[in-house]
Amino acid sequence: METVAGHFATRLALIAFSTVALCGVLDNTDFRGCLQTALLTAIVFCGIGYLVGEIARLVVEEATTAEVERMMGEADAAMEHSRQAA
Repeated sequence: METVAGHFATRLALIAFSTVALCGVLDNTDFRGCLQTALLTAIVFCGIGYLVGEIARLVVEEATTAEVERMMGEADAAMEHSRQAA
């Protein structure tokens, strides 16, 4: 997964898996049940992470596009003003 959403999903899934597995070890629960719960949790959080990462990418792209358009508008206005002054 070479996208921002993919990286975020992977990290969130690993954090979820590690957290559930560690809780299982600390509580001395059944290994198989703990592993199944950790894997299911990782899958769920991978999906959530992908959605959140994709939303974050879209927000950043929109903000960047708006900022570039604003700056281009200011540059065009400055060029027009300098043409009128000349």
